[in-house]
Amino acid sequence: MTPQTCSTRIPGSCAKERGSFLNISASSTWETLGAFEIANYPGQFLGYSGGATYGLDTLTLGWPGSGGPKLNDQIIGGSGSGDYFTGIFGLSPDPNNFTDVNNPRPSLLGSLKSQNTIPSHSYAYTAGAFYHERKPLAELTLGGYDSNQFVSHNTSFPFSTDVSRRLLLNIRSITSSKDDKQLLPTTAFAFIDSTDPNIWLPLDACKKFEEAFNLIWNEPLQMYFFETSPNTTVKREEKTSITFTLSENSTSSSLVSLEFPFTAFELLASPPLTRNGTTQRYFPLKRGRNDTQYVLGRAFLQETYLVVDHERSNFSIFQAAFPAPGTKQNLVPILPNLQETIKAKSGLSKGAIAGISIAILFVAVSCVGALLWALRRRKQRRLRDVHTEAFMKPELDGGEVKFSGHEADGRELNSFHGQYSELGESKGPAVKYEMEAEVILPEMGAENKSVSDSK
Repeated sequence: MTPQTCSTRIPGSCAKERGSFLNISASSTWETLGAFEIANYPGQFLGYSGGATYGLDTLTLGWPGSGGPKLNDQIIGGSGSGDYFTGIFGLSPDPNNFTDVNNPRPSLLGSLKSQNTIPSHSYAYTAGAFYHERKPLAELTLGGYDSNQFVSHNTSFPFSTDVSRRLLLNIRSITSSKDDKQLLPTTAFAFIDSTDPNIWLPLDACKKFEEAFNLIWNEPLQMYFFETSPNTTVKREEKTSITFTLSENSTSSSLVSLEFPFTAFELLASPPLTRNGTTQRYFPLKRGRNDTQYVLGRAFLQETYLVVDHERSNFSIFQAAFPAPGTKQNLVPILPNLQETIKAKSGLSKGAIAGISIAILFVAVSCVGALLWALRRRKQRRLRDVHTEAFMKPELDGGEVKFSGHEADGRELNSFHGQYSELGESKGPAVKYEMEAEVILPEMGAENKSVSDSK
């Protein structure tokens, strides 16, 4: 975002809450491409719009001099659109076209892959959980996943044929542990979209949530607030949980159930979402008018771990594990669907994993976050026992690593850790957790294969 994002009409600490701004004029390597609309196609259905001044510049993941990957001629856009509270970190592997369709520009993920910085275009993401006693941070892993971050199962979903909404699945049911209430009258297809902080459901489902949790719909703000009138005691449903059951379609027998504590949805809104500088408790639920607006946003990704396999056009969604502080990452690469296989006898935790793991922390005012990273380099390790075998299955378990003909030896594992966290508000003066950030993560991919780990 650029400084033009803030104005005297926007209440609150606009600049502070958005983190650092992009200052195009301060860059000596900026090459302007022109002004274009922000290509957030799924977001258009939710009302997002706005343009940006795009250009090419040098991009470093991590602070300059920290040793993170440095990429030249990367596409960067500076926007002052009020629809986006913070910037977007794009993860689509597809190249970008501006005015010349015969000269596409590589995406960030494509550039990292072509330089052999990551083994594939795949990634994994969880949004963090500020309300949890451990306060786990958001984490983004490029080229693979962290097997310590989720509870494994063997169900995956194929990409949708709609390339702008690849992460489409069917919500079979939503239930509350409070009196075993059913909150979704009919099944619905929904799109997993980390660019939006909310959960968008059909109106009849929203009415069920209203009844179950005493929610009040504010039409001007298009938000659900908790009932807080002087004569009403707001009951925190601390022991209540909400379970989403998902499948590929409305008839599939392969189901994935994900449980959320009620505290994941008890959030605090502040300006500019509220008026007169006040804060108010709200529930991150939105009324969807049709199936183009049924979305599982970042509120859904607090308790879940998303693995997107672009190599095989499928994705998986797991229950987040929230490992104890100090637990080492167990990064597992997702490698191309080729016939060369690399095995590590003593497990992947001792192998060289070419990936980038990013713990993203976001500053948030009523669900918004800003990205700041610091790089922590890991020691290089070498894989042993190279074998050539026929490809058997997508590699997401700890036993084998499928790879192409590139050298795996000597690659570095780069970890990025942020100074702000996602999804919610903290009590400390320096750190806030985000529950509504504008972070775009690309879609997921591949055949209907399974994602699992061997913990």
